[in-house]
Amino acid sequence: MRSFEGLNELHSLDISSNNLSSGNTSYQNGCFSPLRKLEHLNLKKNKPTEDQIDFSSLVSLKSLRIGIIADKEDVFVFRKEYSALKHLTILDVSGSTGKCSIHNLITETFESLIQIEQLDLSSCNIETIQRGTFIKMKNITDLDISDNFCLQFKGFGNVTHDLQFSAIKVLKLNKIHLAYHLNTILPTDVLKLLCC
Repeated sequence: MRSFEGLNELHSLDISSNNLSSGNTSYQNGCFSPLRKLEHLNLKKNKPTEDQIDFSSLVSLKSLRIGIIADKEDVFVFRKEYSALKHLTILDVSGSTGKCSIHNLITETFESLIQIEQLDLSSCNIETIQRGTFIKMKNITDLDISDNFCLQFKGFGNVTHDLQFSAIKVLKLNKIHLAYHLNTILPTDVLKLLCC
């Protein structure tokens, strides 16, 4: 794909909603290499291909919007290649604006992305968040885990435990339980960790 040849001054690229497929047919190896000054990339509403795209040449990238589909039995971990994206501070994988199905977040999920400041994980079908998932993300200021109905408040304590060591300013938790569940209990000790 030589589509980006000569566009080395491009700062923003939105190729969302193009039904680009996974594999070598749409994202040839090195297809983004001319875009060394690219700061914003939107790949939403294409077939989720995070694991098959080489982002390593996008050294100026500040924001990435992409869809992710993980196997239900598996956990999802961002590849080590993401650690080369030192300026990446905004990551949007929300299923509200694309496709996202992650199910299980573990301590290794964001190890390559500890510099992220704004993270949107809303509508991602998250069921569990392991304690330690966000603990290394010291710079995170905005986290949205809304609309993950299966998460419920049982996973909330692990989130607040990790965020007490961060720069968190905005935490969105809308609709993280099923509407028909009765007697939802939110223990005060999980909120205490975010105080002061």
